[in-house]
Amino acid sequence: MNLILNSKLKKKSTIQVQGFIDCETLRWAVESSPFLIDLDLSKTQGLSKIEVSTFKKCQQLAAITLPASLKEIDSFAFLSCPNFTTLRFAGTLSQWCSINESDVKHYWNEWRDKDQPIEIYVDGKRIKGNLEIPKGTTYINSYAFANCPEITSVKFPEDIAIDGYAFYGCTGLHSVELPTGATIKREGPAFKKSGITKVTIAADAKEIPQEAFEDCSEISVTVTPGKTGVISFKEIGRASCRERV
Repeated sequence: MNLILNSKLKKKSTIQVQGFIDCETLRWAVESSPFLIDLDLSKTQGLSKIEVSTFKKCQQLAAITLPASLKEIDSFAFLSCPNFTTLRFAGTLSQWCSINESDVKHYWNEWRDKDQPIEIYVDGKRIKGNLEIPKGTTYINSYAFANCPEITSVKFPEDIAIDGYAFYGCTGLHSVELPTGATIKREGPAFKKSGITKVTIAADAKEIPQEAFEDCSEISVTVTPGKTGVISFKEIGRASCRERV
């Protein structure tokens, strides 16, 4: 394991980690710095999990690049990090969505602050504008895109399962398409406090609970094939959703 410290910057430094490293050492490396840290883990080997509370309440962490090998981010890993504003993932968009899929719990995994705006980059591209989740993706992890204000629309592949708070606080998000077989978990409203005004739901979507759109205003809903209307998700139950559009 090698730690490469760029000390030329007076207020912000980069630490690049190469080889094998454990999460306890990662925290020590960041907390030992007198600067804000941009932590680059893209060249680590075998790092598949960020352990519980690894960077919790870490003042120095400003940005991180996670390796493509990552499979799981445990609870509270990046919670209460006041200067944490940028997250990069070296893998694909489908891989990013699938983080924690092998360890799906019955409750959402609170691994970062959902109310803290963040810039997310996947495979070198910033997540913004029209977001199309790749075909073959079956799961979107909790908090995956929470508080990404520049996402304007999302299109999902068939049989997608969306975990709690996945798009929480995405104020720029105005429309979503929920396809055949789509499921939104009841625990943790996936689109709470987003800017959604238009939802397109396939008639054979599996489960779209009203709680998913908590604190959203009136939404134009299209059920395909079906009718279009304006309803308030606060006024309908899951079972009656299709009957009242």
